[in-house]
Amino acid sequence: MKSQITELLKELISYESTAGHKELLACADYIEEYYADTDLIVKRYEKNGVPSVMVLTEDTLCPDIMMQGHFDVVPGGNTNYQTRIEGDYLYGPGALDMKGSVAAMMVVLRELAQTNPGKSIGLMLNGDEESGGWNSAEYLVQEVGYTTKLLINLDGGYSETISHAEKGIIRLELTAREDDNTPVHMPWLGGNAIDKLIDAYIKLRELLSDKHKATADDNWYTTYNAWELDAHKLQSRSPHTATMKLSMHFVEDMLVDDYVTKIQNLIPEVEVKKLIGAERVFVERDNPTLLEFKSVMDKVFERDIPMIGENGSSDARFFTHLDIPIIVTRPAGDDAEGVNERVSLTSLDKTAQVLKQFIEQR
Repeated sequence: MKSQITELLKELISYESTAGHKELLACADYIEEYYADTDLIVKRYEKNGVPSVMVLTEDTLCPDIMMQGHFDVVPGGNTNYQTRIEGDYLYGPGALDMKGSVAAMMVVLRELAQTNPGKSIGLMLNGDEESGGWNSAEYLVQEVGYTTKLLINLDGGYSETISHAEKGIIRLELTAREDDNTPVHMPWLGGNAIDKLIDAYIKLRELLSDKHKATADDNWYTTYNAWELDAHKLQSRSPHTATMKLSMHFVEDMLVDDYVTKIQNLIPEVEVKKLIGAERVFVERDNPTLLEFKSVMDKVFERDIPMIGENGSSDARFFTHLDIPIIVTRPAGDDAEGVNERVSLTSLDKTAQVLKQFIEQR
């Protein structure tokens, strides 16, 4: 499969499939055309200008196994939408995140449809993972109604590992206000929205145990990062309003909205507004399906594959409400979204072998 995957990956990378770019649609067109000479069912969806492609072995909203990935890429890294190969690595924008994996899944599905025609398999390829997934993965699951009994997502955060868990993500805006309606709020009259905001932030820091940094070896705890502060800048007046924006990557077994409510109850003196929310993905390490996948991956890669929790998130989060096994992994590579983004062709081929063998034996 290696040569087929490599050639397909070169074609996929040639499309500048960034948010809002016309080639995002062209890339979806190419994916559709790839299956034109097969009996696979290809369905195209679009919401707010964002394309998605579903490829199915049967006409159903609930294939037994769903593979999932995205073909959009972030702008600003490598802006030369061409590829080069140096040794085992193929370089190009999206090579690792995640057109390489998309190519692998596309080839695997094509082969499985020929060799295992009775398998119920779907491939969901989304067009806006990098900008939230709201018009693609969420749309297909929540509005169109796609479900599955098992999800395999190749958008993991660490190379050649199995992510049994991904942190939930919340972005919040905290707003503190002073209830003084006078047109000029003199500083000697007391009351300052910045002070109120700082007091609330201190309470939140205490709740989160003041942890800012996570590593690959020690990361399964909630982290937070404040990234914007604002208040009016008139020296002679105390501010009536002050705002802070912050991000949280959380591990607790809670839904996003419940976590936001918890924070609002902790700091009722400020308004807590959710800007973005992504649910946590979590599968127990001893889940039989996860262990079955690990057994195949161990054999193909000829080593013990680590099973970890990761800091990031993926479109897999839109399936967490189904309470199904979710498998997240990715091939080896480096500099995702950077100017030297690259993927190992050997690792990519082995990842495809794992997918094919695992699905064949189920």
